[in-house]
Amino acid sequence: MAKCVKLQRTKTQVCTGNLDKLIEIYQRDIEPPLNSFIADPDYTETFTLLYTVWSMIQTPKGKVIFDDVGTEKRITNVFYTRYLPDITSQNWIVYNGQRYDIERVKNLEENNLYLEIATIIRGDDTKAASEA
Repeated sequence: MAKCVKLQRTKTQVCTGNLDKLIEIYQRDIEPPLNSFIADPDYTETFTLLYTVWSMIQTPKGKVIFDDVGTEKRITNVFYTRYLPDITSQNWIVYNGQRYDIERVKNLEENNLYLEIATIIRGDDTKAASEA
């Protein structure tokens, strides 16, 4: 029988059967140019696929977080996946051709069964707004 985890302050549970959306998790590497003495160097950005996993996706209502300098950020989507030990806010999610910047990763119930990944949508890979 599948193990389910109840989400805090909601009536929702994460169960294996709820993981019905296929997502990709990428690692982003940024390398400086060989000649980094110019005023505004162009950095090389590469994305490496780490995982293709099943996920459950929620769109929070009115949820806002603050980073360390008091800047307001609106979480646009929350992904729930099986536990993956090396996922951090340095990784990216791609779902349906849209790129999501990971803001926070939480090990639900601290029992290494499921992850809660709070994200901000960055948009289509081809748009300049998603580069950053």
